[in-house]
Amino acid sequence: MAAVAKLIAARTRIADQAQWTTEVYARDAAGNSVPPNAADACRWCAYGALVVEGGEEHGPEASLLTRAARSLRSYGVLGTNDELGHAAVIAMYDHAIELAALCAEGC
Repeated sequence: MAAVAKLIAARTRIADQAQWTTEVYARDAAGNSVPPNAADACRWCAYGALVVEGGEEHGPEASLLTRAARSLRSYGVLGTNDELGHAAVIAMYDHAIELAALCAEGC
C-alpha cells in the first residue's frame, strides 16, 4: 500500500474522536493499553492508527507525519497527539496526506 493510502486509512480510523486516544498507541474498550494490532483495540493514537494500517513508526509515512506536525505546530507527532488534541491530529494527517501526494508526483 502506498504512503498516501496508509495515511488516509489511518486518518479514517481515528476521524471519529471516540476512536482516538492519547498517551498510548491503542486502548481496548475498558481503556487499557493494548498493542495497536490487538483484536480488542478500539481507540488509537496518531502513531497507533498508522501502525495498524501497515505503516512503521520510523517509516516514510511517520516521517511525513513528523514533517506535517512540525510545519503546523512546534510539537512533533506525539506532542501534537497528546498535547494539542484530536482536531490538531486530524489537521496533521491532512497535511501529511498532501505531502505524500506531492511526493507521489515527484518530490
